Amino acid sequence: MEEIFLDVQPRVECGKSKVSSLRRQGYIPAVVYKHGEEAQALKVSHHEFVRMMHQHRVENIIISLRLNLDKKQKVRTCMIKELQYDPVND
Repeated sequence: MEEIFLDVQPRVECGKSKVSSLRRQGYIPAVVYKHGEEAQALKVSHHEFVRMMHQHRVENIIISLRLNLDKKQKVRTCMIKELQYDPVND
């Protein structure tokens, strides 16, 4: 099975107005949950995510997130649980 990588960055922007400006910059807000740990807020490039969605069926695949931290890179595997779409603006 092919390993799928997606580059992500941590985000500190929380709240409706800050997340809206994040979307205008070309990012998608995301959250990664892990049992027994605190949820981690991330931002994903819209272009990279759409490209991955078109190449693979993202409902039932394992994705390796490459989290770019200060001078080091952490890889974390996950599955997409839910995608939310805006019904008016897609």
